[in-house]
Amino acid sequence: MFVGWGESMVEYRNVSTADLHRITSVLNQSRKGIPFQRKMTADEVAAETVDDEDFDPSGAWLALSGGKAIAYGEAFIAHGKLELGKKEGYAKIEVSPEYRGNGVEEELVRRAESYMVGKGIMFARASSTAEDDWRINLLRVSGYQMVRVFNSMLAKNVENLVKISPPEGCELDGRLLTDCSDEEIELFADIVTETFKGQFNYEPYPPSRLMNIRDTSQDTFRVTYASVDGNCVGAFLTEDSMVLNREREKKEGWILLGGVREGHRGRGIGRALIADGVNWLVTRGIENVYIGVDTENPTAFGLYQSLGFEVQYRNMAYGKSLRC
Repeated sequence: MFVGWGESMVEYRNVSTADLHRITSVLNQSRKGIPFQRKMTADEVAAETVDDEDFDPSGAWLALSGGKAIAYGEAFIAHGKLELGKKEGYAKIEVSPEYRGNGVEEELVRRAESYMVGKGIMFARASSTAEDDWRINLLRVSGYQMVRVFNSMLAKNVENLVKISPPEGCELDGRLLTDCSDEEIELFADIVTETFKGQFNYEPYPPSRLMNIRDTSQDTFRVTYASVDGNCVGAFLTEDSMVLNREREKKEGWILLGGVREGHRGRGIGRALIADGVNWLVTRGIENVYIGVDTENPTAFGLYQSLGFEVQYRNMAYGKSLRC
């Protein structure tokens, strides 16, 4: 379908796997300059889009002008949420900077919402960093309201963090993600799913998502498992942002994701898992270690503050009710 735009015409069409390099180009141009975002490979973009088990090509579009891909839009619906009775979807919009402000992004939002309504979705979600002014404006004019704030926190006392030991009776076992079997990743996903159950925007964590990262990412990840009496009770995923560090001449890493099973919380296992990840990053020459947190999760926020993490960046979650 072609839509007029000034003196040119913009073509909107559904994507296929043959469009992967075009999608990659748009995403890299659109996200350039955003904190912690770096140039992605086609394989990494595939893991985020066409290879994700919940991806539907009929709910994703490329916008082209003169045959050049200038924007990408997607309506993402996680089947795990639908199984929980949550009729929610996610609008993802990326536009090359020089083509913003001419109606392309609004058209992609309209298409994403129309697709979601057709699938019975009643609530659309989206997100933006505090620095992404064009996206914040797009969401506002499209009727989205800010519903949550997430902080990226920076560790200020790394030397104290690495001294934290696991509590008595708890053993830690760390390994590179590339060395983890499918079964070990399924165990990690189960712990994450249990940890975040009932929290904001909850959905069961698909093991395939982390398997895709294991098989495609250019960065280096490590998983630390915590065991008590031979049973795995917690796990955390840590990332050495190698590619971004080379691009921007930085030394940054992340404590990405993890948790502790119910019944084993409050014993210092989470602190020890985080400390283990920080220690691994430090041994790799990382100087700045970040962790993300929901500002309305006082338990996690308080834990990270007690470990010496301080707020550095903000990310906002937006939402909009849809008419079905």
